[in-house]
Amino acid sequence: MYYRRSVKPARCSPESIDLLNSTCAEFQRLYLWFRQKNGSAGLPAKIYRATGRFKGNFDFRDSPSQPAFCGAGFFLRHFAMWFPDSTALSKAAPSVQFVALRWHELFDSFTPDSFQPRLCQLPTLVAEMGSAAKDALQTPRHNHTGPLQEELTQKLAGPVENAVCTPHQKFLLHRISTTSDAPLLYDACNHLIQEGFKQSFERTLLEKGAEQIDQAFAAKPAKSKADSWLNSWATLALDRNYLDRDDRVQFDEPLLSFSSQQLLTDLQNKLEGSKKKYDCVLEVFLTPNVVTEPRAKKRILEMVEAVMTKVVGAVAPHDLVEGDPENRVLVRREIEAVGAHVALALFARQIQPALNLLDLYRNAPTTVRIREGWIKTAQDDWKKTLVREGKLQKLHPRKLAADLTINAITERQMAGTVDSTIANALELYHVAMATEDRRVRFLTLWSAIECLAQSVDGHTTMERVSKLVAPIVVWRRMEKQLRYVAINIKFFRDATPTLKREQVMGLPNATDFDIQIEDVLETLTRPDADPRLDSLGKHCSSHSLLLWRIKSLWDIYHSAPALHKDLSSASQRLDWQLARIYRARNKLIHQGDESGLLPHLSNNLQYYFSTTISRLLHGVGTKKDNSSREAAYRWRTQFEFVMDRLSSNPAVLAIEDILPSPKRAASAPLWT
Repeated sequence: MYYRRSVKPARCSPESIDLLNSTCAEFQRLYLWFRQKNGSAGLPAKIYRATGRFKGNFDFRDSPSQPAFCGAGFFLRHFAMWFPDSTALSKAAPSVQFVALRWHELFDSFTPDSFQPRLCQLPTLVAEMGSAAKDALQTPRHNHTGPLQEELTQKLAGPVENAVCTPHQKFLLHRISTTSDAPLLYDACNHLIQEGFKQSFERTLLEKGAEQIDQAFAAKPAKSKADSWLNSWATLALDRNYLDRDDRVQFDEPLLSFSSQQLLTDLQNKLEGSKKKYDCVLEVFLTPNVVTEPRAKKRILEMVEAVMTKVVGAVAPHDLVEGDPENRVLVRREIEAVGAHVALALFARQIQPALNLLDLYRNAPTTVRIREGWIKTAQDDWKKTLVREGKLQKLHPRKLAADLTINAITERQMAGTVDSTIANALELYHVAMATEDRRVRFLTLWSAIECLAQSVDGHTTMERVSKLVAPIVVWRRMEKQLRYVAINIKFFRDATPTLKREQVMGLPNATDFDIQIEDVLETLTRPDADPRLDSLGKHCSSHSLLLWRIKSLWDIYHSAPALHKDLSSASQRLDWQLARIYRARNKLIHQGDESGLLPHLSNNLQYYFSTTISRLLHGVGTKKDNSSREAAYRWRTQFEFVMDRLSSNPAVLAIEDILPSPKRAASAPLWT
């Protein structure tokens, strides 16, 4: 049991916390009802917010590294790094401290996507390029290799890729990134794949990675070099289903007592880890309304059992697991996989085609999608386990969701008059959230984005989507990064009692309950050796990841040209990712070919949609007659203004140009 605000074990029982959470939730419902009836007069909003601060603060997890399920749903204040005991942290070697903290941050679902691992290594890009080149050979007018070549060129300039690839591989990769001849492009990609480029790249990455990370701390900039290798390891971990492994890293204080070599070897072993054998049992249920007549139901059950016996050899006996055997068939098979969830998902995919054929020949749906099963290893007993396939993890429910909804409907006068483009997109988003099929969810999310893209002009679908999404998402990127640092400074102070009330020149408005994002922005835009910057660095010096995160953001934000370059790069990467999503969508629709990155692309899509429509709703609500087209123009112009001023006259930029809803104005120009 963890209480993330103080990072100490909670003393209350789960039942007590549930009662307190439900009481706070009931008070908030009463507050919202009172506000609807009486307007903004009456009870102050801070009472509502105060109950929100308490409600859901307690969560019950096996480890603080897991996503936090709270009594009232997810709670956004868990948007934090790992803050182990300060004594254990201070005793850890600098390299161990940074590697452990950064590895946790890379896979925490509340980490901003700016600091999460990239989806694609060079082998993935080569495979994508080969597929795109093959499509270009078949349909020359549908040549989508351009964005991939740009992305590959940037990847090749990276320090990790230079160290891992052989001279011959670099030669071929350079040819792939520059040639416009589709047959030559396809042949080069196919040659690399046939030569085992993926296996060679990953093997060398792991072999050299541990040595390079360890050696990085003997040079400067140590943490930046180490982070490049850790990021590449993390991308490999995503590709190898690390998050579903049963033996992934456990983040607790004993981890910090490892030597650097021990920790890196442990990570390396987990990434190279062999698969285990799992004894899997899945339930195949008839659809609830398949038939009501018992004899017909029995006949259909016999059909399902006969089909499943043909697929898996023999069905499992019903006494293997508890529960009523009516309306279901149990199937059993030994599966080799890296984790229990992966084993069940693989098993479900193996038997699904046979069930789809049965639906075809019956001309009716026969079984429901398989959601759960039982798993057993040689060492453990049967354990009920979910079949987890591509859940959306990028975003978590908003703490004040009801309040935000009421604000949108009443205060912005949107009740019954929601812009048709926004209303249609929301309808599609609702369908995507309601479906359990990963492919339908992905396609419907893209349709929702396309629907919003009608708010802007463009010759192609991709041009409209990019023109709408990129400016909004990249502009909000600044606020996300700064808020992440502000929240983590707050948690760091909570976890370190000696610093809780320390006065910091770089945080002039800090309180026990809040670190102002405006303070962080003003401090990170100060020049080198500024007293405010030095005071903030000294204040956070005992947490190496937080200190490095502040330093790396200062490298970007203290210089207007550096920030302009960073935002331009982010916009370009976002265009590449949108192009990747569009290619995956086209291949799924036209060829039935499902991308291996589909769950991650769905996560990206959900985030892009949520950020974009939130800004459009805000823009529509500022004036009664505003449309989604006017709102899209407003935010695109806002981003273009910031980019133009950063390159020509940064002194005119104010806090409200960088942050969407600042609490105060800047005390001095951000840039001179």
